[in-house]
Amino acid sequence: MTLLIQQMKKAYSLVAVVGFAFAVALSASVASAATMYTRNLTIGSTGDDVASLQTTLISGGHLVMPAGVAKGYFGSLTKAALAKWQAANGVAPAVGYFGPITMGKFNAMGDSSSDDSSDDSSDDLQGGEGDIRDYDVLGNPGNETLEEGETDQVFGFEFEAKNSDLRVERLEVLASSTAASSGTDPWDYFESAELFHGTSKVASVDNLDDEDAWDEESTDDTYSFRFEDVDSVVEEGDQDKFYVEVTAQDNLDSGDTPGVFEFSLTDDGLRVIDAEGIDIYEGSDADSNTLTFDNADAGDLELSIDEDDNEDRTVFVDQDSDTDGVEILRFTIEANASDNTIDELTVSLATSSGDTAASGTIASVVKNVTLEVDGDEVASESPTSGVGTSSAAFEDLDIEVAEDDELEVVALADLEPQGGTGADFNYNEGYEFRAAVLGSSIDAEDAEGDSVTVTDNVYGGDIELRTEGMQIDFTSSSATRTNGSIAADADTVEFKINFKVTASGEDVYLDGDTVATGTPTADGTATGDGWTDGVSYSTTTDSNTGTSTYTAIVTASDGYKSSDTNDSGDKRFKISEGNSRNFTFTVSIPTGIDSGVLGIQLNGFKWDTASAEDMDNLYTIDIEDFRSDVVTGLTIH
Repeated sequence: MTLLIQQMKKAYSLVAVVGFAFAVALSASVASAATMYTRNLTIGSTGDDVASLQTTLISGGHLVMPAGVAKGYFGSLTKAALAKWQAANGVAPAVGYFGPITMGKFNAMGDSSSDDSSDDSSDDLQGGEGDIRDYDVLGNPGNETLEEGETDQVFGFEFEAKNSDLRVERLEVLASSTAASSGTDPWDYFESAELFHGTSKVASVDNLDDEDAWDEESTDDTYSFRFEDVDSVVEEGDQDKFYVEVTAQDNLDSGDTPGVFEFSLTDDGLRVIDAEGIDIYEGSDADSNTLTFDNADAGDLELSIDEDDNEDRTVFVDQDSDTDGVEILRFTIEANASDNTIDELTVSLATSSGDTAASGTIASVVKNVTLEVDGDEVASESPTSGVGTSSAAFEDLDIEVAEDDELEVVALADLEPQGGTGADFNYNEGYEFRAAVLGSSIDAEDAEGDSVTVTDNVYGGDIELRTEGMQIDFTSSSATRTNGSIAADADTVEFKINFKVTASGEDVYLDGDTVATGTPTADGTATGDGWTDGVSYSTTTDSNTGTSTYTAIVTASDGYKSSDTNDSGDKRFKISEGNSRNFTFTVSIPTGIDSGVLGIQLNGFKWDTASAEDMDNLYTIDIEDFRSDVVTGLTIH
């Protein structure tokens, strides 16, 4: 009996011990489950809530406490573990700061018996019942202008925290389109917004290009958006500045209505909380700054040429074979606003009046046209079969011209054989044509896909085609002044113009006679040995002496040869095929008035492939530079 009683006592004691242990464990579990997070935690925080946070992080596999280290201190290991937990649970930014968002997540997951998220927690604020003092909208930034894709501060305010630390919880911003842009929607202009406490970013709204991010106000053309969970503290006695920074959308172009908005806070749009947990409001839509969106300039392409690259000239072609790669136009394309893409471009071709081809079409002269851009061939096309005009159209070019950049474009022509005479010829000896690119023929888009209007036109020089003939090049000029020495004696200037003549395809003869005329004719009339319609000249348009006949002569630098003719009034110089000779035109002119101005220019050269007094061809290709300097201040003594 005694033994039975002893065994029963032992069993009872065991039950009691086990029950007590179970009760203690249950109590600890309940205590852990009942932990309610009511404050923000970060590096340096201590307490039971830190220990509870660490327990949860350990159980989730995010934290491993070093051996011998007690829970309850928030250090770098806890911060890193919390960042992992935040990343795994969709909390952004995942930086290891235990703030209102993370706190709400923990509490909602059952770490607290209360559903209060504690966003309005004031446990870490110092002071008593606080207030906002000296709230003021800042004048700078103000009246800002944003171009597409730009970011800038557009609104700012400041206030003093009175009698308590004040935590900014929320900021509601108002954007009202002005009369200048009435009816424009802010989501067509804004990309995003950020809120700065001094220089530190404390909140952002990333979807302002979405209509759903905006709340429509009762006033027309007025919308608002909100920075939430700001959680930025102004300490008691401090007067801090806050700035709203916005980013413009990067697809604003000239087709959009100019966007002008008044920026302000909504009435009571600023909400803070003091150390007593009391909400305080501030803000008024009466205090605003203006924001203007400077829409992107439309694309702009400018065409230009260098006259020296597009001079009139003679091109010597083969009678029986193609002549390829003849440059007919060189120009630049410059983009002054926006990047631009050229899709289509047309090279126009036109013949000089009276020039004909055997088939009556330019296509019987120009076989095809090739485009080169910055030295690279991009396309080649055959011209249409027009008679006096034709064109080579280039499509699907996809030529990109970056803003403030320029490209050099060259048009090259492959020419058909001249073909000789009779029914077999393709075009006349001396056939002339020229190339051009008209701005209206260019199809281009800017960076926003809008069409670009090009108004410039560029023209190449006249191209004269010959199987035989001559090329004349200006080499130099001089003007030597001699002052009159006696009364009624006029100051005189001796002018010299030097030039080189090159024969191609056949021997040629240059008429060495001179005649003072501004408009030489293609055919002259020989009267005995008085033929003078050879090298024609005139005083320049800068001279006030008019066109008169003075003592003028053409001489060859190598003198007269046996093949030349040096008769009075009949001078001819032979230039053998493939060779060149240098010549000098000399004329002495006296001034006709006091304060006289003198200068000369050459206007044409008569030539032929046979030595005859009557020469049939007149050379006027690219002779605009065959002129002297102008001499001024001439007098009659």
